[in-house]
Amino acid sequence: MTNSSSEVDKKICFVHMPKCGGTSVIHALRHPFFYRDSIHFKSSRATAKAKKMGWDINQYREECLVKLLSKPRYNYVSGHYRCTQKTVRQFEDIWGFFTLLRNPEKRWFSHYFYNRHKTSRHYKIDISIDEYVQSEAGQSIGSMYVGFLSDVPDRRSEEAIQDAIDSLKRFSLVGVMENLEKFTTSFEAAFGRKLEIPNKNQSPASQIQMEVVTDEIKARVAEICAPDIRIYNYAIEHLGA
Repeated sequence: MTNSSSEVDKKICFVHMPKCGGTSVIHALRHPFFYRDSIHFKSSRATAKAKKMGWDINQYREECLVKLLSKPRYNYVSGHYRCTQKTVRQFEDIWGFFTLLRNPEKRWFSHYFYNRHKTSRHYKIDISIDEYVQSEAGQSIGSMYVGFLSDVPDRRSEEAIQDAIDSLKRFSLVGVMENLEKFTTSFEAAFGRKLEIPNKNQSPASQIQMEVVTDEIKARVAEICAPDIRIYNYAIEHLGA
């Protein structure tokens, strides 16, 4: 990471990984950043437009991010967008990039159960977990971190995983949901602003859902999440997450 005393003078960009506690971070940032010279990227609108125009969704999201980072008026941007080395290198002198990760296997199950039981149709999952773990969608979210941090097409390849790690190494701050206390302390040290994120326990409903998951499914999810586990472990072992 590129942490230094100069980070406190930088604008900040939050790369919000889905189902990694990012919504709580956004709420915590409202006091110091959110209501003034800031913008939260609406990924659903970008996704709808990209699909309508036949564009690559992740590429379009990153193009949207570049446009936002290029606007002098903003000092804080956040959202679900791809952020590769190319973008970080282009803006790292002015912007401090940070993100929050979560144990990929826990994130996979959270993603499934949340979208399986939600009432809205947006990204709703209508198939059983046995079917989903075999589906293309179910397998793709096991390399979600790689997809957010690299533009290499084969997200399970060694090239893509290493490219994603190289992107993350250029971030000012990387944290993990399993250690929010360390994340908030590191955030204050990096950016000179204090975050107060409530430490919410896992809901009883989530615990009950996990109790019905078979060992076979858990093993398959671990295999699916292998690329993101590499990213997550690197963040903890080498980036102080």
